[in-house]
Formats: sequence, structure tokens, C-alpha cells
Amino acid sequence: MHLHKLNPETLTSTFSNLIAQVVVASPSKLGFISGQVAVDSDGNLV
Repeated sequence: MHLHKLNPETLTSTFSNLIAQVVVASPSKLGFISGQVAVDSDGNLV
């Protein structure tokens, strides 16, 4: 199974290697959408 991770360009790079807003699993093309985490550009919780 291949997982394709999608993140908006505005997501801080502090967390973009750890989380993904959308993951699409292939070959079924099943998509999973995550919730939001309130953090600033330095990765601090807001």
C-alpha cells in the first residue's frame, strides 16, 4: 500500500514531517482527512 500525504503550503514545516492533513491510500484511492492543531510558525501550541 502506498500512502500519499497532502499538506497545505501554509502548514508550518515544524510539523509537516510528522503529520499530514490528508492521506490518500493507493491503489484504492481511499482518503483520510485529519483535524486541525493550533500552532504558530515556531510549533508552539496556540
